[in-house]
Amino acid sequence: MESSATETLLLDRSIVDPNGLNFAEGDDTRFSRNVNGRTYQRPPLTTFKGYQYAAYYDENRNVCLARRKIPDGGWETIRFTDYTMPGNDSHNVVTLGICRKDGTIHLSFDNHGDRLRYRVSHKRVASNPDTIEWNAERFGPVSNELGAVGSIERFTYPYFFNAPNGNLMLYYREGGSGNGNGMIQEYDGSTSEWTTGLGKFIDSAGSYNGALSTNSQSRNPYLNGISYAGNRIHATWGWRESSGGAQFNHDLCYAYSDDDGRTWRNNDGIQIGATGTEFMNVDSPGLVVAEIPQNIGLSNQYTHYAYTNGSCHVIVAHNQEGTSDRLYQHYRRDAEGSWTHATLPFGGSRPKLVGDHDNSLILIHTSGGRLRIAKGAPNPEKTEWTWEVVHTQSEATEGGEGQVDYTRWEQDRTLSVYGQEQPATVLNYGSGSPIDGLPSPVHVSDYHVSQSAIQPNPIPGSYGRSLAGRLDWTAGLNADAHRVYLGTDRAAVENATITSPEFMGQQLETTYLIPLRLRALSEYYWRIDSVNTDESIVKGPVWSFTTRDEDPSINPIAFGPVGNTLKFTYVRSAFSITEGVTHEVEVNDNLDNDTWSSEGVSQEFRVDGDAIQTVTASIPLPKNGRRFVRLSTRR
Repeated sequence: MESSATETLLLDRSIVDPNGLNFAEGDDTRFSRNVNGRTYQRPPLTTFKGYQYAAYYDENRNVCLARRKIPDGGWETIRFTDYTMPGNDSHNVVTLGICRKDGTIHLSFDNHGDRLRYRVSHKRVASNPDTIEWNAERFGPVSNELGAVGSIERFTYPYFFNAPNGNLMLYYREGGSGNGNGMIQEYDGSTSEWTTGLGKFIDSAGSYNGALSTNSQSRNPYLNGISYAGNRIHATWGWRESSGGAQFNHDLCYAYSDDDGRTWRNNDGIQIGATGTEFMNVDSPGLVVAEIPQNIGLSNQYTHYAYTNGSCHVIVAHNQEGTSDRLYQHYRRDAEGSWTHATLPFGGSRPKLVGDHDNSLILIHTSGGRLRIAKGAPNPEKTEWTWEVVHTQSEATEGGEGQVDYTRWEQDRTLSVYGQEQPATVLNYGSGSPIDGLPSPVHVSDYHVSQSAIQPNPIPGSYGRSLAGRLDWTAGLNADAHRVYLGTDRAAVENATITSPEFMGQQLETTYLIPLRLRALSEYYWRIDSVNTDESIVKGPVWSFTTRDEDPSINPIAFGPVGNTLKFTYVRSAFSITEGVTHEVEVNDNLDNDTWSSEGVSQEFRVDGDAIQTVTASIPLPKNGRRFVRLSTRR
């Protein structure tokens, strides 16, 4: 059933590359024609420091990494021409991760039971995207070693995810289908090295009897998800007893870690594993939270989403009991650790799941080659969810399965979906020599699906914002008005009401000009609550930004138009010379756009003694209109 309510809004659709790789059909093409946008490409899309990054293969079989400034900047691409993907296996995807602590970008590619292929950027490449020159020279060579961890010979399904402490985590399978282990590693951004001593935490050993297996002695875990919610890692998976196919899959397992993957506890909080020394396996007590038998259509590598209160939602697909109807199944852990199960009224490809602040769930998947978005709305007690398909893409036929930028979702609640269109014509080489299919566009579509305000500006966590503050956002779906909260205490802003001093008022506009000058080098927190047409209130998330140093005094000592330029001098007093501080005169033709630039501006700085700084600038003037000037101080 398709919802008639306003549940989605397409914000932007951009082409990352018009010519992404497709395989042609034939005997040597394995699993799928499409290698960009498969479910095991985790993730192909991530956001950091105001830039979004996308990884893919182009029509020349080169690994590519593109980036753009959000929300709608143009894509610029690095094509790594020193390695060409040789095979036709759609599992050999490109995945990426960014370490927030040291700004390194990590790529893994062309692995399906093969020796590791990996490369990493220099430090701080992602930390200063506005100033970094975007080219392949910023990256190291292809390596078969994961730093100090060493070489990995049978590496499959890499999965990068970010830790709250700024480090980068990596999950992968070591071994093969039916006989493989779950592995976890940590890249420490403070040392810029992979941590030794981690490794295996899920083992293939143990004994299992099922509908198709008698005393089976080996298997592999197939992850639905592994992700942080707060400081807790949640991991969910099923088992496969044989490489023979999905009919050998069974059960839903759950474990969590509160110490960055060092030790693991079952649903009841009992420690049942220690990474590197004591492994969870099919015989571990309390590991299975839902008994799903073999041979009922349970597939693998589905999806989950966890909340900071300890709840976790898992979506898999299997047949309804006693039927051949293969539908999505919602398995849910509540905050107290109890599990419940419900069947959704539809099915589709391997989906991706995110959760919103109001506990609604968003499911992204494909069906019939079309991208679909479904929403699950909770009842007031949050014990049941009612599901509707709220969007079906009609502009293009999707080749992948719908991949999501989880980092951007958590940052600003924009749903960025990565995929690749089906080629106009499918080529077939039969039993002959393999050929490539026709290329097709790799794209990212941005959707608004939340009742909360989204796309905050300043970008959450940004540094060096003006002391003459301004807040912008995109209204929540169905919002008529907005309540603005602002302060320097996160907890106070998060818990504020309309009687709190942090309440700045209610307004119709989605821009708020802060009436008072902000404090320099201070962290501010803000929140936008949506006032809906039915007068209900949707509480928004808390966002933050840090102000820059004191703004300069604008004292024009000498000025006047000289030709088509304006020459003037700023004097900044009470200024302490600080190592690592830079200054720049910038201009803007339109204050409605954050498009400050120093292009064409010549400037000269002079320090007088210890406390006075003089800045002389020459600025080209437009023939018509006006220009605005600011002196930026950054660390």
